[in-house]
Amino acid sequence: MCEICERVKCPPRCPNHKREVYAWCDYCGCPIYRDEDQAVTTDEGAVFCSETCAEDFYGFNFIDWSEV
Repeated sequence: MCEICERVKCPPRCPNHKREVYAWCDYCGCPIYRDEDQAVTTDEGAVFCSETCAEDFYGFNFIDWSEV
């Protein structure tokens, strides 16, 4: 039991809270935590920490049609 929040599993606001790793980014290797809102997954099961990593991994080039 935590001495600060007096709970078995600390809530995110507790200083003793340990963030749980959900996965590791398949491109850059950064940890992706369960309490983060941002994660990109594919149908093949790849997991990325951001859209930028997914774009770089697959080599996507997006065209801004207003500039063409």
